[in-house]
Amino acid sequence: HADALKLLSSNMQDFAQSLGRFVGDKLGVTWNAMWDGFLACYSGDQTYNFHLDNPYNPKDSMSLPDNGLRLTCCYFINPHWNPEGGYNGGGLDVYLTDPSEPPASAAAARGAKRLRVAPHADTLVLFLSQRMAHQVIQTKGKDKWFCIWLWCHDEQTVLNFPAKVNEREVQFANAGAVESEAEDSAD
Repeated sequence: HADALKLLSSNMQDFAQSLGRFVGDKLGVTWNAMWDGFLACYSGDQTYNFHLDNPYNPKDSMSLPDNGLRLTCCYFINPHWNPEGGYNGGGLDVYLTDPSEPPASAAAARGAKRLRVAPHADTLVLFLSQRMAHQVIQTKGKDKWFCIWLWCHDEQTVLNFPAKVNEREVQFANAGAVESEAEDSAD
């Protein structure tokens, strides 16, 4: 099975690469690298967090720095999923915010219309990592739900991310110290 998963991951990379020029031209989102596919298994009585893969928002000075993720790909490989059961655990809820810019806030993203994607075999989901919040649908019981995740990214931005996070923490610490000093001098 490992060879089949490697081939599937390679095919996903080829497909994502072929989308690069189109996405860059239409939405101004570009990438120059991607990671190997990541096999995920969702099972048990689990709830998964709502999030953006890249929570950077250039309009929000409090947001995390850009982590470099640009395009998120998820391919479901569950031939045992039964549409008649109405159960979509292990699938994906994608929140349909404006794809031309990051959502203004987590609350704005959560309030957007939701697209529920069942974990059916041979289902591919693509979305912009910085612009579409999502959440794996809660799982129940012992069934196992599989998908392959793949992220396209800007390599230099990924490499710069840890330093940018450290810079941000120093700025917040310095701002807190200045604020504390101002309060002390006012007393």
